[in-house]
Amino acid sequence: MQKRMKLWYIAQYLVFIAILTFANLMAETMKNLPISLVLGFIMLTGVTLTLLEKEPTKPVLVFRWFEALAYPVSLSLVSSFLSQKIESIPFALFLAIYLLVTALPVLYSLLPIFKSVINRILFSVQWFFIGGVPSIAPRLKVPHPLLRPLFTSGFWGSLAAAVFALALMRSLGFSFYDWKPTRKLSVLTLSFIGIFAVYFTLFNAFSIDNNWLDTLFVFDFSNFKPTPYLFWTAVRAGVFEEILCRYIFLLSFLYIWRHQKYQINLAILVSSAIFGLLHITNLMGGQDLIATLSQVIFAILIGFLLSSIYLYTGKLWTVILFHILIDVFAFSSTGSSMMEAMSINDFFTPYNIYMSLFLLLFSVWMLTGKRKNIIRTNVQHLFEQKKSDPS
Repeated sequence: MQKRMKLWYIAQYLVFIAILTFANLMAETMKNLPISLVLGFIMLTGVTLTLLEKEPTKPVLVFRWFEALAYPVSLSLVSSFLSQKIESIPFALFLAIYLLVTALPVLYSLLPIFKSVINRILFSVQWFFIGGVPSIAPRLKVPHPLLRPLFTSGFWGSLAAAVFALALMRSLGFSFYDWKPTRKLSVLTLSFIGIFAVYFTLFNAFSIDNNWLDTLFVFDFSNFKPTPYLFWTAVRAGVFEEILCRYIFLLSFLYIWRHQKYQINLAILVSSAIFGLLHITNLMGGQDLIATLSQVIFAILIGFLLSSIYLYTGKLWTVILFHILIDVFAFSSTGSSMMEAMSINDFFTPYNIYMSLFLLLFSVWMLTGKRKNIIRTNVQHLFEQKKSDPS
């Protein structure tokens, strides 16, 4: 298996170098030449180090770290060039499928650097900005109207990053996404989680921010207009952000603080804070500053909620589904994945106050009593089952 991955890695880099060389020869301007030369040097050096098969020294590990950061850039340039020059539908579909697995052979040579938790987190954040946002897949020219939203929404690019993240964590000995809880879960607690998830999803998308009573119980569905693009945008956010923040970040921080008394609370707090702060990137999409700050705050609170549910159930798909439902209904009711402009006074409306209370109180409830005991047992079981040490 490792030998095949090694050959795949070398062949892929050589093909990338050839494509970038051809692209620059055909280009009318030289604007991409400097970055192409840097990327070509990094890829050639990576191939050479892989062929030598020597025990990695500290300088080599530092280089591999830069290689990890450069890889999504190389992939983006190559994909962009191919999608512009080749408009064949079968080729576009082939390229789309290959995007899902293209990072796997690179993982073979980069695995030594990912044993550091910090490197794992830094690379994951970098994937969010280059591999996770709509940057690669939207350039693929897929003319079929049913397939096009898969790519224009950024879902496909995020799915490729998610495949890499799952393979990375699996190779390090973590299998949290299919982990079975060690204790029987409370039917009452699971039922309450389900009821809350449905109500919160409807409240978030359709509540009329009128008075204290109507805000709780009166929903307006008149603006609900789902589209394929909005649906796949929501799926993209749910899949990628949960794998990034609830799988890689939360899991890594649980490992960092595995000997701390407040291990679980610290891991939830910090991973949720990062999840919230990542939404600052919406400013680059033209979103209002106050609205973005509001989104950051509520994303942190939602992070508390999703983290507690994830640790209780031990099933990543539960929070992915919850996240997707929240975004599908919210995006479809506003017609956009961006928030409308807000003022400071909007923070103190019944809707926003209720929202904050719901998220805080439910998270506190999940992290107390028998539920907290089950979470502790599940986390302990997780590290007992981990096959390799990512320290």
